[in-house]
Amino acid sequence: MFDAFTSDPHYGHANVIKYSDRPYNSVDEMNESLISNYNSYIGVRDNCLWLGDCFLCPFKQAEQIMSRLNGRKFLVLGNHDRRAARMASLGFELVMSSATLNIDGNIVRASHFPYIGTLSLELKEDKIEQSKMPRWKRSRGEFLLHGHTHSKSIRKPGDLRQIHVGVDAWDYRPARFEKIRDIIVGV
Repeated sequence: MFDAFTSDPHYGHANVIKYSDRPYNSVDEMNESLISNYNSYIGVRDNCLWLGDCFLCPFKQAEQIMSRLNGRKFLVLGNHDRRAARMASLGFELVMSSATLNIDGNIVRASHFPYIGTLSLELKEDKIEQSKMPRWKRSRGEFLLHGHTHSKSIRKPGDLRQIHVGVDAWDYRPARFEKIRDIIVGV
């Protein structure tokens, strides 16, 4: 089982500071804050499921950042991530397009994208083509953990079964399993 979930740190991506209204003056300040925040929530023995859009920087810089992050890391690919083999070479123990979990008897899908419809995954020139990423049709009773939106809200108003785990909604930290479980059990 996972101890935490996270999405969309966008390490190395200067433009995300402006686009997502992040409280940082530079990409270096953002990277250092995200690393510190991550490590304050993730211990060396913890398992963290990332829901995509990890790095927008040169591969060597991504390797350096990954080497500083605690715990075992698992990845559901996002639209800005490279191919599975390349991401695995950074240190992700398992790389997949989606995952299905059971949290206290509830079916929970983990995907980079929120509900929209269903499209197939297509890889193009070592990048995943955004318009072709899987977008999930709602299944009755199923919860969805997702990223992608950069929303400051954990949930979309009126949609209790869709939980945003992007760093922008969790004070630039991972979402601990206990908090996610409490949200799910409370529905």
